[in-house]
Amino acid sequence: MAHHFFALISRMRYIGRWGLMRNTAQENLKEHSQSVAMLAHALGVINNLYFGGGVNYERGWRAYELGPGSVSDKTHTYNIGNLKFTASLEYRFPLYRSLHGAVFFDTGNVWYTSSKMYSDERGVFSFDRFYKELSLTSGLGLRYDFKFFIARLDMGLKTVDPSLPAGHRWALFKDGMGGAAFQFALAYPF
Repeated sequence: MAHHFFALISRMRYIGRWGLMRNTAQENLKEHSQSVAMLAHALGVINNLYFGGGVNYERGWRAYELGPGSVSDKTHTYNIGNLKFTASLEYRFPLYRSLHGAVFFDTGNVWYTSSKMYSDERGVFSFDRFYKELSLTSGLGLRYDFKFFIARLDMGLKTVDPSLPAGHRWALFKDGMGGAAFQFALAYPF
C-alpha cells in the first residue's frame, strides 16, 4: 500500500483550486484547506452552544427564553449555555383519520459549565441544585399525518418556571392562557 501523504504535502502550494470566495481569487490547495478548516471550526464552536425552549424541547417557552439555570434576568436576547439536559414524555392518540392528538410533558434547562464562561453563579451547572432548576412544561398538541411528513401544532404551558424564586416556581395558569406558547413545526419533536 503506497502512502502519498508527504508527496501531497510537498506539492500543496502548486495545486490550484477554485476559491471559496466565489472565484474572486485564485488559491492553492493549502489556502483552500486552511479556509475550509477555519470555517468548520467556526461552525463547530457555534454548534457547542444550546438554547432552551422552542418547537422541540421545553415547548412552553419560546426559543432562547429559558435559562441558563435559574437566572431570572430576561434582558438578554439569547439565553444560551454549553450544557443542556432535556427529557420529554408524549402520548399520541388518533382523533379522526390522519388527525392525531397529543398530551406532552417536557423538562430540561441549559447551563454553563464554568463560572469563567458566565458571571452569575445561578447560570452555572451544579450537581447539588440542577434538579431544582429544571423547567416543566405541560401541553396539548395536534398532528396531521400527510403520509410523507407530519405537521404539528403544540400549545405548551409553563408548569414549573426555574427563574421564579424558590417556593413560587409552580407557574401553571399564573399568566392564564396568555402565557401559553404555540409552536408549529414539521416532523415529530423527538
